[in-house]
Amino acid sequence: MRQLFQRNKVIEPKAYKLPVFVKVLDRFQSIFTNNGVNYPELRLIIKTKLLMDTRIDSNRGDGFNNKQKDGRNKYLQSIWLNLFMGLFMTVLLFMPVPAFSRYGLIFLAGFFMLLMSLLQSFSGLLLNPKDREIMGTRGVDDRTLNISRFTYISYYVLLTFFSLLGPAIIASIINDGPLTGLVFLVMALLIGLTTLFMAMLLYLVILKTFSGERLKNMLNSLQIFMVILTVAIFYIPQFMNYDKLDFLPNTFQWFYTFTFPVWFAAPVTLMTFNGATVNLIVLTVLSFVLTWVMFILYRNNSGKFELYLAKLSSNEGSVNKNGWWFKLATKLAAKSPKERTYFKLAWRIMQNEREFKLKTYPMFGMGFLIIAIMVVSSTRSIMESMKISLFSAAGFDFMQDYGIFSFLSFSTIFGAQMIGIMLDQSTQANGFTILNAIPNSDTNLYRRATLKAVIMRFILPISLMSDAVAIFLVKPKYYLMLLAGPALSILLFLCVASIFMRKVPFNELPTPSKGSVNSAKGAIATVLMIWLAMALAAGAYFWVWGASSS
Repeated sequence: MRQLFQRNKVIEPKAYKLPVFVKVLDRFQSIFTNNGVNYPELRLIIKTKLLMDTRIDSNRGDGFNNKQKDGRNKYLQSIWLNLFMGLFMTVLLFMPVPAFSRYGLIFLAGFFMLLMSLLQSFSGLLLNPKDREIMGTRGVDDRTLNISRFTYISYYVLLTFFSLLGPAIIASIINDGPLTGLVFLVMALLIGLTTLFMAMLLYLVILKTFSGERLKNMLNSLQIFMVILTVAIFYIPQFMNYDKLDFLPNTFQWFYTFTFPVWFAAPVTLMTFNGATVNLIVLTVLSFVLTWVMFILYRNNSGKFELYLAKLSSNEGSVNKNGWWFKLATKLAAKSPKERTYFKLAWRIMQNEREFKLKTYPMFGMGFLIIAIMVVSSTRSIMESMKISLFSAAGFDFMQDYGIFSFLSFSTIFGAQMIGIMLDQSTQANGFTILNAIPNSDTNLYRRATLKAVIMRFILPISLMSDAVAIFLVKPKYYLMLLAGPALSILLFLCVASIFMRKVPFNELPTPSKGSVNSAKGAIATVLMIWLAMALAAGAYFWVWGASSS
């Protein structure tokens, strides 16, 4: 008991051990100090946040009964999911293609999954203005606060990245030697930090340029753009006509400029290549230059990030009004007055919950792009065997005759699946506790009304817009396919929601650990949903095609 009252002595809780990450930071204290950071304050902020991650209430709506009493970080207990996914990426190392192609594909896939995780799981932490409101009054300057935010997020982001690439790094050591594996590890660290630098700088530009409601809308648009750009970067090389995915022609190719994750494969390839080529040297230099430029830009603007982030706390801008679709959807979907109340509540939460929109809206853009790429790439291979150009009039007639454009109606599958995963989370997770205090509240009716709100707010409108475009591009015999897409999206959404929404909607606080678990589960669910959707879509297509041909 005496130790509890000793002055100038910090007593760590028995269930909490100082993370190794904080001890590593201590060894690089001079780097932070030389860049104008108050290191003791940064260390205290990071240590406190990591401590909170081990003790945060995982569910505010159940009477605070689900506290993490064991003092363990649940994210660290979920790494095995990322390792499981990393095993599939390891297969790329053993493909019978040049080393640059193998490592280039791994960095492309790693970048794709890292940015998806960053947008889905950590966007709320990146854009949380409350840190400045709390710590700014304690004398913490903006540069220290922002770099502590960056360092805290990088802890989880890099753990996610290295758990994905960990099996591939081990396989690289076994297959290409320890020196190659060490360079692979270093370049993986660099591309992880570069990705985080780029994301924060893009957010900074939006935060500086816009304000009020336009700022929130532009952040959602930026998320969608980043998702589409990431998917495009991943798929660009697959449209190049090189045999065996050989990314190493004799001349510098134009698509190198856009597929910058491939740059980081060049130093690894130098360790396995018998001689250095001009391309490898140029791409190696570009990878280090890109990382250095991103670091300098971030360092010089880190303090401004927190200043502009305060705009998100302001209430200026237009107020959301009840549109005609909201009124129509309420009348069609909600029957009783109580159900209409729950329906409006769920609609408003999804309309005003910034983090919910940041995590779900981009998935609809990604879904549309992935469906388009999958259809175009598969169709192109068939058309090439028939010696028909994809972008010719004959190619358009071919896709119209075989109803290829009808697959646009399946573009909501990915977004609907993400909403099903996210439906139990909210930054105002105690809302249902208040709702439950109302007499005669009905939990099942609340769940049902929320599911209807998702269908009427997201799935049905986007599907109708996709079908409105596709109906002019397909022949009448394929109109049934335009109904199969929305039906399949709704079915898969209900299945995913029944698995991930264990209790009631909007009832759990989003945390890094839960976000990472959901990101890993979401990736696995995405793969399963892709195969299931492809199987069902193909079945519907051949059924419609067979019925129209007979």
